[in-house]
Parts: sequence; structure tokens; C-alpha cells
Amino acid sequence: MLVLEQESNPAIQATAIAALAKFHGEPTQSKLIELLDSKSFNDELALAAISAMGRQNDPVYAAPLMKMLRERGADLRSGGMARLIGTVAKLCRDTDKQSECFDYIKTQLNHPKTNVRAAMIAALGELGDRRGVAILESHADSSNETIKRAAERAINNLNDKSPAAPAEVIELRKSLGDLRKETEKIKEEFKAFQKQTEAAAAESTDAAKAN
Repeated sequence: MLVLEQESNPAIQATAIAALAKFHGEPTQSKLIELLDSKSFNDELALAAISAMGRQNDPVYAAPLMKMLRERGADLRSGGMARLIGTVAKLCRDTDKQSECFDYIKTQLNHPKTNVRAAMIAALGELGDRRGVAILESHADSSNETIKRAAERAINNLNDKSPAAPAEVIELRKSLGDLRKETEKIKEEFKAFQKQTEAAAAESTDAAKAN
């Protein structure tokens, strides 16, 4: 930690922070948590601390990371937000912060930036909360390829983190997914039929008026 105190170059400081991931214990934990409030260009130091926390994979960081997410998440650049939410989801999994993290992610699924939405979707898969399945399945039908792929990967990730389901349940999930896709197809066909019907009716009306 001496390098952090003596060095003023942010790049060197960030490298030193990343190296802290090798050291566990209260002094390192306190320093990494302190760095979450640091101010630097593009939040380089805070993001380095987040990466180190992720590598340590210690749930002790769940609460301070959730605090940063709520207080500073909106101020981060897209890449920084993606790193933060991914680490938060990983460390909140199976802790008393899991529901809080899930609720926060839900509020960000309509974010105007596609890469942030994709990061939130990926975080649902990492978080391991089964309530995320329905949300992810709805995004797996997105016309946006980035969102679609993120949702598909998150579903696989979430299923990998869940206890093995009976074969009957797996088959039921597959059937429900197929049914949902078929329903969407029928809706689209019905919309097209409506447009054709309305167009035909309009032509008949115009022809009647002409006579």
C-alpha cells in the first residue's frame, strides 16, 4: 500500500490497487472500500478497487458496493457501470443483499444505453436469483441483437448456478418458451391480417363512393 501513498501517477496507482487482490484481511478490505470514494480520471482508481474486490470474491464487499451503486452508479461511464454491476451481482449472490441488487437491476433495464442494459441483463444471470428468469426470457425475444444475446447468455448462466431441475421441469420450461415464441408469431400474423382487412375495407369504401 506504500506505493499508493507515494505514487501520483494514476496508472501506476491502479496497477498497485489491482495487486491488492492477492492480499486478504482487514487492512486490504478497508483500503479497497475506501478507494470506492476516490476521485480520479474516469474513476480509474475506484474501478481498479472494484476489480480487486471481484477477484477476491469476498461477500464482505457486497454492502459497500451496493452503496456505491446507488450513490455513484449513474455518474459512471458505461464501461465502469458494467464492471460495477457485474461485480456487485457476483458478490451479492446468496447474501442478504441479493434481493436489493435484484430490485436495483430491475430499475435499470430500460436504460437508454444499450451496453448498460446488456450489462444489467448479464448481471441478472450472475446474481442467481430465479426471479430473473421471466425477465431474461422476455429480453431473449428482443429485436436488438446485443440485448438478445446478453439475455440468452444470462439465462444459461442463471441455470448453471441453480440446482438441477427435474427433467419434467426442464421440458416444461422448453415448452413454455416455444409457446411464447409461437404466440408472438401469431400476434404478428394477426396484425398483418388486420392491416390487409382494413386496406381492403378502405378500397371498398372508396369504390362505393366513386359509384
